[in-house]
Amino acid sequence: MKLRGLVHDGDMDFTGCARHIQRCLWHLPHQLKHFLWENDVPHEDRLPWVDELIWILFGSRNSEEMMKQYTAFTDRLGHAELLKSLEHLKDAEKELIVSRENDFPYHTTAPIEREMREINRRAEIGVRWSTRGVQNLLRVKMFRRLNKQP
Repeated sequence: MKLRGLVHDGDMDFTGCARHIQRCLWHLPHQLKHFLWENDVPHEDRLPWVDELIWILFGSRNSEEMMKQYTAFTDRLGHAELLKSLEHLKDAEKELIVSRENDFPYHTTAPIEREMREINRRAEIGVRWSTRGVQNLLRVKMFRRLNKQP
């Protein structure tokens, strides 16, 4: 059975894994920093690009406005010959508004990352749950998710 939807950070190709695949809107601008670096953009000149992309992704009123502004943004990257950055954003383009258009509860991977951090904290840092205890916790969480229980 295929998943209804999937949000990912862009490191892997999930084509065919779910009906609807969304790129994490938090990771995309933060990864842009790396690609701007690869394009030899000085550190102090990267932040305006990243800030603008964050505003486009999270400040747009609707999907149509977001895509229009995103296209204009990527066009400017192309005119500035920031080709690695442009390729990075073009690769993500078809996965930007999937969550909005298909009523996903999330547009980022943040909720699962917070959950993973908490499980790690309990397993390895401080509390030191046993391996069996962590496995039992994960089984309960998976059961509740699959059976749509809060």
